[in-house]
Amino acid sequence: MAQSNNIPSRLTPQSANWPDSLPHPASGDIGISITKCDNYGLVNLRCAPQDSGLLENLFGCRAPSQPNQFSSAGQRLAVWLGPDETLLMLDDRDEAEFTRAAGTHMGKRLFALTTVTDGFAIFRIEGAEARTMLSKGISVDLHPQAFRTGMCFQSLLSHAAITCLCLADDSFMLICRTSFSDYLESWMKDAATEYGYRLVR
Repeated sequence: MAQSNNIPSRLTPQSANWPDSLPHPASGDIGISITKCDNYGLVNLRCAPQDSGLLENLFGCRAPSQPNQFSSAGQRLAVWLGPDETLLMLDDRDEAEFTRAAGTHMGKRLFALTTVTDGFAIFRIEGAEARTMLSKGISVDLHPQAFRTGMCFQSLLSHAAITCLCLADDSFMLICRTSFSDYLESWMKDAATEYGYRLVR
């Protein structure tokens, strides 16, 4: 029997059940903007804390020495994941050259540089209601006095493991595994309905 066109295929993304934009239900300004960021290259760095500074000149900013912090220089970000682990984010066009140069730069020190770009998806969430929306699914305290610009954490947003960065008071970045990106997009659209939202691909 032919499948009805009204029945979603199992291959249809869950997020397709939601439109890419919804107006504010009370005709106000849209409260949330969600952007899918596909232009980042991601490199996982594992090394002794005292050795991570060797890449500062090459990468453009120093790996954070304090937990739950990130540093930035232009588009490049260095995100603290653990005492000996940093996520380096840069333009995807620079990824291959950076990893080649970094390998040479670190010399014979004990380290690991792993390209993880294809394994993760990145969303930028901005707007006056961004914190309120994220608070619906994250147990971490997102009050502006507790989660400030330059801070990050690893947690769950609903059922998806995420790394969250505070870029500004009303601007955040979420990093999740690619396999959870459709679920996360669906969750955010649902959670943002009462504020109005716009998704930029």
